[in-house]
Amino acid sequence: MDQPLLWLEEPQVTRARVLVARGRDDDLQLALKIIAALYEIADRTHNTRYKIEILVLRALALDAQGETSTADGVLKQALKLARMGGFIRVFVDLGVPMQVMLHRLAKQDQSSFPEQDENLVGNQRQAPHPSLAAATLVETLTPREQEVLGLLRGPLSIKEIAHKLNISYSTAKRHTINIYGKLGVHTRGKAVDKAEELNILPPR
Repeated sequence: MDQPLLWLEEPQVTRARVLVARGRDDDLQLALKIIAALYEIADRTHNTRYKIEILVLRALALDAQGETSTADGVLKQALKLARMGGFIRVFVDLGVPMQVMLHRLAKQDQSSFPEQDENLVGNQRQAPHPSLAAATLVETLTPREQEVLGLLRGPLSIKEIAHKLNISYSTAKRHTINIYGKLGVHTRGKAVDKAEELNILPPR
C-alpha cells in the first residue's frame, strides 16, 4: 500500500472515497488500510476535520462489508467530533449511503440523538434519491444493492452474480438479504415484483 506522506494525503482520501464507492471486497480492504494510515496522521496532527472525514469513510467501508454494529460505532464517534466543531458538510457530501446510515442511527436512539444531528439527517432527506419511489422503502438501496437487484431479475445464481460483480459469495448473499429486508419480502421473485411496483429496477 502507498503510505501517505505528511498532508499529501488529500489524494489518498480521494482514493479511499473511490474505493469505498466501488464497494468490491478487495477495494474495501484496501480502503480500510489507507484509512487507518490517514487516521494515524490526522490524530497525531490534531486535525479534527480530517479525523471526521476519515472516520466517516471508515464507517461506510465497514457498513459495506456488513459490519453494521462496528460501522455505527465509528459513525457515532465521527458525529461526536462533528458536534464540537460544527462540521456537517463532510456528512452531506457523501450522499445516499451516508443518509441510510444516519437514518438507521437516528432510529436506534431517537431520544438521545442530538438536535444538530437530527438537522443533518433532515438535510440529507432533501438530497436527491435515485428514484422518487425509493422514498417508500424502509431504507434506500445502496448503489451496490441496486446492481445486485438488477441481476436478481435474471437467471444468474447468487454465486454467478458474485462472480459477475467481482465480489465474494458471502457479500453477494448479504446484499441480497439486505435487499429483501428493505423491500419487505422473503424471496427473489417477490423482490423483483416489489422493485417493479416501485419502479426502482435499474435499466437492463
